Amino acid sequence: MIIQREEKDGIVKGFYKSSNVALSEYNKATKDLTITFGYGGVYTYHNVPQKDYHRFELAESQGKVLSSHIKSFTFTKMDAVGKDEVTNLVNEALESEKLSFTHRIVEIMGEIIENYLQNGKKGLNPKLMEELDKTRGFLNKI
Repeated sequence: MIIQREEKDGIVKGFYKSSNVALSEYNKATKDLTITFGYGGVYTYHNVPQKDYHRFELAESQGKVLSSHIKSFTFTKMDAVGKDEVTNLVNEALESEKLSFTHRIVEIMGEIIENYLQNGKKGLNPKLMEELDKTRGFLNKI
């Protein structure tokens, strides 16, 4: 499951909560997908179509999509990175996302309270309540 996504200058970086895959970097121009595994192994898969990258990024299990769609592409084994370094990067991304979701929950709660104080029960916005539930649910998953 993806926990954080960053995109800049055609490079998409993903951080994952996964038993196997820790990080990915997809270059939209070259269509190279570099995957860093939790143990520190790094592989770059070449000419991966964007639709296959999106399938990988959005999957509930990156490992399954890696096996079924990505491993068929030509790859280059890169120099490994330290397992501790990988773990620290993923943990930083996880903490950052938790903080973002926590801030959003506080914002939503403030809006709900403000609406309630102004309008009583009629002021309870169903869309805000739904967003609060979804945000809390996602926060609980990560």
